[in-house]
Amino acid sequence: MHYSALQQSDDDPMQHSDALESKQIPFFMRALLLIVGFCIAVDVSLAMYAGALYLQSSQWLSLEPLPSPIATLERSTYIRFDELYANRSRSIVYDPIINLPRVSVQTSSRQQEKSIHYPDETLITDNGLVPVYSMKLQVSSEISTIIQFRTIDYGMENCSLVLTVPMTLTGNSSFEAPDFDKQKASQIHIWAVSQLSKLDSQNITWNTKPPLRTFLGQLDARMGFTATISNFPCKSGAYFTFELSCATVDCGIDATMKNKDAVGMFITHYTAYQHSYENI
Repeated sequence: MHYSALQQSDDDPMQHSDALESKQIPFFMRALLLIVGFCIAVDVSLAMYAGALYLQSSQWLSLEPLPSPIATLERSTYIRFDELYANRSRSIVYDPIINLPRVSVQTSSRQQEKSIHYPDETLITDNGLVPVYSMKLQVSSEISTIIQFRTIDYGMENCSLVLTVPMTLTGNSSFEAPDFDKQKASQIHIWAVSQLSKLDSQNITWNTKPPLRTFLGQLDARMGFTATISNFPCKSGAYFTFELSCATVDCGIDATMKNKDAVGMFITHYTAYQHSYENI
C-alpha cells in the first residue's frame, strides 16, 4: 500500500496559532524597549540636572561676596521702637555711653601695596590663649590709621568723636605710647570714609583703602587733653569709619589702646531728641 502526505490547507488551525505567536512577540519587544528607553531618558535628565546644579554652584562660589550696606540689609533688633518712643515728652534722658572701635588698620604711603599687620594680643590662661582687646592708633607723615565703629544702642543716636590722651603714660596699661612726645601736640586730621559695611582689615592697603568722603576737622593729641568732634547723627545699627592722618609734617602718634577704657579714640553716645543733622 502506498501512503501519501495529506496537503494541509490554508485553514489549518496550527498554522494560525503559529502566526499569532509570531505577531505577539514584536509587541512585547516593543513594550520592553519602551520601558528601557524611558529609564534611560530619566537617567540622562537627572544627570543633566545634577550637572547644571554643579555648574551653577561653582559659578556662585567663584564670585567674591559684595559688601552689603548695614543700614539696609541687616535686621535691627529694635522692632517698632519708633512707635514706642513717638511721644518725645515722655522720653527718658540716659547717661552717655562709650563706644570703642571694632577695627583699626594702618596703611603706609611708602609701602602702598602692603597690608600692615601686628600680632594679636593674647592672655595665657588655664584654658589656653584668650584674645585681649587691643587697638592700634598710629599716625605719621607716612602712615594713616583707618578706624571703624558700629553703633548699637537705640535712641543714643547723637554722637561725638573723641580723642583723649591720659595725663600719665608711665605704667598706664590702657594707653601704651612709649615714644609719645610730651612736649607738643600732634595735630591729626579726621576724615569720614565712604565705607558702609564691615572693613576687611586683612586686605586693606594704601591703594585699596576706601575713599575719603568728608573732612570733619582736626584733633590735637597731647598729654592730659581731650579733643572732640561733636554732634553728628549715628543711627543705630550703622557702621562709621574714619581715617586719621597727619596735619603737619612733624606730627606723629603711636599708641595701643587696651582694657576697653575711655582713652585714645572712641565715640560718646548721647540721648537723641531730634535727627535734623546732616549725615557725615
